[in-house]
Amino acid sequence: MVEDLGQALAKAEEAWRERDPAWNRKMDQWEAWKKGSKDRERAANRAKKRAKDDEPESIQGQSWESSFNPSDPSPQFSFAGLKTDYSLSQLEEDIRSSLKWVGISEP
Repeated sequence: MVEDLGQALAKAEEAWRERDPAWNRKMDQWEAWKKGSKDRERAANRAKKRAKDDEPESIQGQSWESSFNPSDPSPQFSFAGLKTDYSLSQLEEDIRSSLKWVGISEP
């Protein structure tokens, strides 16, 4: 039953992503952001060269694009709440830790 539910959610999400204009705009923005990565890297290197050694580096604000993963489930199609202070890598580590605790090795 759980597997059927997961498959139904995945299928519904796929159909939604294909026709939702907001999702398509978000994907276009993310693709454009990815294309600008070389420019951002060059600008950061130039800024680093201009900065004096004794001056602290300025902290650049991170955009949503930097942490966006289009493979992640959309909140509308997931039972998991999105907590901003609990990252995917933390979740994966907790799962690995729990599996070890009960004696199940990783696949």
